[in-house]
Parts: sequence; C-alpha cells; structure tokens
Amino acid sequence: MEDSEMGDLSHEDSEITEEEVERIQKANNPRVMGVMLTIFVAVMVIMIGGLASYYYYTTQKQGSTHEQTIRDNWGEVALATANLTNAFNKIDDLTLLFVDTKGGFQETLNDTNRTLKDISYDLRSISGYAFSGNVVISKMEVFVEKYSDYLRELQSIIDRAEGGLLEDINELDTLNEASDGMNEAYDKLIIADKGKIIDSVLPSELFNMDRGVNELTQKYLDDKNKKGEEEDKLKAVINDVANKFMQAYANKDADSMKSYLTDEAKAEFNPGIVEEAVEVKSFKILDTRIISETKAELDAQLTKETPTAETFTEKKRFIILKKDSQWLIDSWRNFS
Repeated sequence: MEDSEMGDLSHEDSEITEEEVERIQKANNPRVMGVMLTIFVAVMVIMIGGLASYYYYTTQKQGSTHEQTIRDNWGEVALATANLTNAFNKIDDLTLLFVDTKGGFQETLNDTNRTLKDISYDLRSISGYAFSGNVVISKMEVFVEKYSDYLRELQSIIDRAEGGLLEDINELDTLNEASDGMNEAYDKLIIADKGKIIDSVLPSELFNMDRGVNELTQKYLDDKNKKGEEEDKLKAVINDVANKFMQAYANKDADSMKSYLTDEAKAEFNPGIVEEAVEVKSFKILDTRIISETKAELDAQLTKETPTAETFTEKKRFIILKKDSQWLIDSWRNFS
C-alpha cells in the first residue's frame, strides 16, 4: 500500500512539474519574442542605415564625377572658342574665311564644330542622372546646340561667298538671329550655374563675331559692286573694238580693219576678205569675258547675205589683247 501511495504522489509531482514548465514557458515567450523583435529591428535599422550611407556616398561620388565632366567639357568649349576667335581676329577680308590652309579660319571652324559635337554627346550621356548640376547640364546642352547652329549658319555664308552667290547683306539675317539665340542660351547657362561649376567665361569676341562678319560682308559686296562696275566699263571698251572692226568689215575697209589688229594679227590678215561677194547684215555680241588684265574673249554672231538674198550665220570668237594701253584683236575665228 505504501508503494501505491508513493506511486500516486510521484504521478502528481510529475503533473505539477509539467504544468509549471508550461506556465514558465508561457511567461517567458513574450520576453523571447521581444528580444527577437528588438534584434530584428536593430538589424533592419543597421541595414537601412548602411544602404542609405552607401546610396549617399555613391550619389555624392557620382555627382562629383559628373560635375568634373561638366568642367572638363566646358574647358574644351573655352579652348576651342579662344582658338576660333583668335583666328577670326586675323581676318580682314571675307575671302580669307574660306581659304582652307593649315591654321586658317576654315580649319579652326571645322575643329570647333567637331569639339561641340563630341561635347554634346558627353552631356547627353550624363543628363539622365539626378545630381545638383543637372540643371546646368540641360542649359549647357542648349547652349552647345545654339553654338553649333550659329557656326552652321556662318559656314553657309562662307560657302555662298566662296561660290560667288552672296549678293545682299540681308542674307546674313539668319546668322544674326542665330547669334542672338546663342547669346541668350549662354546668359541662361551662366545664371543657372551661379559660378559653382563653370569656372571660366567665353571671350566676348564670340558674341560680336556676327558684327564682324557683317562688316566684312558689306566691304566684300561694295568691292564686288565696284569691281562689277569697272568690269562693265572695260567690257564696253572691248565690245567697242569688236563693233568698230566689224563695221569696217561691213564697209569693206581693209585698212580700217587692220587698225584694230595686233601686229601678229596684221601679219596674218588677208585684205581680200573685203572682196567677198557677201554683205554683213548684222553683228551681235553674245558674251564678253575678262580673262586677265591684258586678255579678253568675246563671242559674237555674224549674219551675212549672199547676192541671191540668202542669209547664213557664223559664230565668231575674238581674242582681244591689251597692247600698250590699247585693246586690239589678236584673232577672230569661227566656233560652234
């Protein structure tokens, strides 16, 4: 019986112990959960802080790199512009703008265009990133574009002048407008930067270059008009020689014809030409070309009539030379 009682007592102790354990576990669970939650939060805070620090560091480093890219590109703009304006300052005649020689303005203009093209590409490659200089990039992109537009218009003027197609000063209106657009874009860029990234200003000669081109063009047009007037007067003298020669031919006056010939032409002249049984009905000058200061060519159409009233035409090309301040016919031959 004692053994039985002892067994029951042990069983009760066992049940009490399990209940106690369960109670203790329940009492301790909130503490464990609290500790785990605290650890989890701490880990998350550390991770977020680390990521934030990494992002901040990366962004700052990236922003610093992009700002340096802007500075480097602007330095290239400034250098190319200095070379361009220095080359332009040496120009005193519009025709010198299209002389393509080593170190000449045309070569410098081409180099500047290539530099702006490369810079435009570099700026586009970083324009999508968010950093403090992003506004400056957008303004610089606009300026580089306007700068390129201006140089494109300048090249167009140079090409027309080289081809002899520049006729009026008003043809520079588009260039002047492009210059204004470039100037405005530059002002907006400087205002947006506030002296933080761009550390050098462009020479004022760049923004006054259109005025210089206008002055050179006006001088070019004035000289061209003056030259045209002088050439017209010279052509009138040459045409007069040919007309008088043909009038003598129509009058069948061989001696008078010879008076308009060079010594070499006189030696080959056949006086019998005036004995031809034809009459000169008309003589029309088609074109007169000044070849040099002492040589000209003249194309004309000569209409003759036979004794049977039949007419036919001949095309004559005169070579007229200046001999001792006098223009004389050196040859007059048929041409087709």
